[in-house]
Amino acid sequence: MMEEGRSYYFKYLVYTPTAYGTLEVKGERAVIYEVKAFEYRLITPPSGVSVVVGNDTFVFGPLPPGPFQAEISFLVTARTSGSGNFAVSASMHDGSGTSCNKSTDLPIVVKPRPPGVCQVRINAPSIIQVWTNGGPGSRSLTYDVGIDTTPDGLNTLLSISPQSPINLVSPSSPYSDVSDFSVTVALQIPQSIAPGVYNVVYGATASGQGAQCADRALTLINVTRCYWKIAVFNQTPLVLEAGRTYRVAVEISGAPYPARLTASSSNPSVAQITPDWPRAPTVTGDGIYYFNVSALSSGSVTLMFTVFSVEPFEYCNARIAADATVKPREEAVCRPELSIRTNMTNLSGERYQVLPGGRYGVLVRVGGSLPSGVYRLFLVFGSPLNSYISWIDPATGYRDFSVPTLPVDLRYVFEVSPSAPQGSSSQLRLSLLQLRGGNCGLNQSLVVDVGMPPCQPRISIRTNTTDVGGRYYMEPGKVYEFTVSLAVPWAYTNMRLSLSVDSGTVTAGTYSTSPPVSVTPTSGGSTARFYISPPSPAQPLGGTFVFYVTPTSSTSSVEVRYESDFTPNGPRCVSTIRRNATALICKPEIKLDTNATVVGASGNTYSIVIDPGAPYGLTLYIGGVLTYPAALWRWYPPPGVSVTPISSPVLNPVPPMRTLNYLLTAKGPGTYLLPGRLLVGDVPGVVPEKICAELSIKLEASQWDFVIKREPNGNLTTKPGGSVNARLYIATVSGTPRRVYLSVNSAPTGWAVGITPTSGIPDFSAAVAITVPSTATPGVYSVIIKATSGSVTRYHTINIIVS
Repeated sequence: MMEEGRSYYFKYLVYTPTAYGTLEVKGERAVIYEVKAFEYRLITPPSGVSVVVGNDTFVFGPLPPGPFQAEISFLVTARTSGSGNFAVSASMHDGSGTSCNKSTDLPIVVKPRPPGVCQVRINAPSIIQVWTNGGPGSRSLTYDVGIDTTPDGLNTLLSISPQSPINLVSPSSPYSDVSDFSVTVALQIPQSIAPGVYNVVYGATASGQGAQCADRALTLINVTRCYWKIAVFNQTPLVLEAGRTYRVAVEISGAPYPARLTASSSNPSVAQITPDWPRAPTVTGDGIYYFNVSALSSGSVTLMFTVFSVEPFEYCNARIAADATVKPREEAVCRPELSIRTNMTNLSGERYQVLPGGRYGVLVRVGGSLPSGVYRLFLVFGSPLNSYISWIDPATGYRDFSVPTLPVDLRYVFEVSPSAPQGSSSQLRLSLLQLRGGNCGLNQSLVVDVGMPPCQPRISIRTNTTDVGGRYYMEPGKVYEFTVSLAVPWAYTNMRLSLSVDSGTVTAGTYSTSPPVSVTPTSGGSTARFYISPPSPAQPLGGTFVFYVTPTSSTSSVEVRYESDFTPNGPRCVSTIRRNATALICKPEIKLDTNATVVGASGNTYSIVIDPGAPYGLTLYIGGVLTYPAALWRWYPPPGVSVTPISSPVLNPVPPMRTLNYLLTAKGPGTYLLPGRLLVGDVPGVVPEKICAELSIKLEASQWDFVIKREPNGNLTTKPGGSVNARLYIATVSGTPRRVYLSVNSAPTGWAVGITPTSGIPDFSAAVAITVPSTATPGVYSVIIKATSGSVTRYHTINIIVS
């Protein structure tokens, strides 16, 4: 069934067991449709055959000797309503008069295209994020909703239903207009609404021009409670000294960003405050932000810090006040305080941990009270770590600063050598020294341990092989791609990633790492490797590495192996993924058994004789080697012949031998060719299409008859406990002879009847031996022999006189 103006895709499989010359396949045109040759795919052989694609024709050739198979497709466009046949013809010829022709056709009906269908579409936002503060009052939300119909100019009714406690402000619902149009929706959302997802449901009904249609849509309102936390990092209340400038650290966290962080002084004549970060007062993330406080004169003052989201969420805010006392200026006493912030792992109790190869920062805050002057703060590691530390910033390991400005934040950055002794502990001393003759200072220390990096690399494999239950199925000689994703939690020494197979070749392909590092790929035989240098400084490393595997028929395993810190003493960290593999092999040995008469067999072609209308059993024995995860035997019966079932799955693997049973019937007399194919595929659950093996049955369906004669004829005589023997002669009366099966149809109870042989092709004879039990009483008994061949059945009665 086709529709005017639409195009349809037709795919055909073209096959000949003996190719020669040139093969031309043509799609026949007709008034009701047009035909265009579209695509082709060579199957046997997969390449090396010239192909010319014409307007409606495929020409293959010259064809190499042997079997040829290709897949072709036509694009058929229905032009006008009507009925007919779409015919495809194939002609193979060698230019000297030898030709082979075949055609097939399909009944086609082209229907007029149906009238236009009414459609209405609601274009509304799928999800909207809204922040509320949980307080009194409400906030408004506006957005546009569009209505689009096909055709235009339809009367449309739009309903809008928000989920409680959200209220619809405008427009009134239902809202009517002529399509196409858009409308602004205004909602009122209580600030106290519980966080969660709320629905706004739309329904639209359009009518006119003889059509009516409807649509529904949904907008999700994701309500999140905004929150802000704000804290003054300095010790409060603040005690300041007139004439000095101080730094106040304010820590904020919350949402939503972007936001603004502001500060104000209740008494600007006593103290003034200004922000001290780029793009102030805007803040874009959680953290510590600094303000400069200038103490001007003695007195009390309150510093107010406020953080609030920018529009439209400016009602999300938090504030904190810090009281300060400004005293007259006096010489400060030597009472310094040191505190640190660091990305070293805090083990508690002034104990920290670093990892080999890592880069670490220490932020030292100098606070408390210091006399005016110039100071130097040293960071000094003790043994054994002092031999494995490189200072990055500053390179000297110390910084100078001037007082009176306090507090002062001093940043230090250092790297740990990858060869630092793991498990060792060292002292880190913070030494504050006043320069230029001063005697104010402070020594403070903590302990730094060198930890052992975790050996927990994460490896995942992506491949274009067929993966069934963790087993790879690969076709020998075909190239497969394996993409290995590697995530190393702490990369600080040389690493190696390899892929190997027990049989076949492996080649290293492309790679990428994050962060970028030096990688050297190597290939050779059944193993390929990537030598990976560590990042500097050490840090987590991720990457993807591509391997190309060409398996053989003996490939049974694939192994991915990660090694780090490989030394003459062996790798320190090793992780391996090993998967079993199966070569995709299709080398079947197929045998046919049947109760029909086999009159000839040549290779995989059998000739049998059957009776029209009579059912015959076919049994296929599939042996040899078959490893494809998907395999199917399929018959292709010609008209007038039926096979049940027409296809059967072949269980994987072979061996063991698989047995398939079918029922064959020819509806009428004639000569038929019944081909069958073993189809295989590498994807379970998908109908296979690759031809692995073929078998053909030549059928001769004709009527025949036979007759049964016996020697000796007449009644046979014996005594109780005795036996009699006879010979049956089965001869052809008419038609082609076929196998006749002999069996005992009926015999007296306790009698033993033997027939040798039980079947044969006429003309043949069979011996019948009848044993009478000793308990038999005198009388006349009958033994009936049944002879069956297809639809023809004959009975022969043997009478035995017991005296």
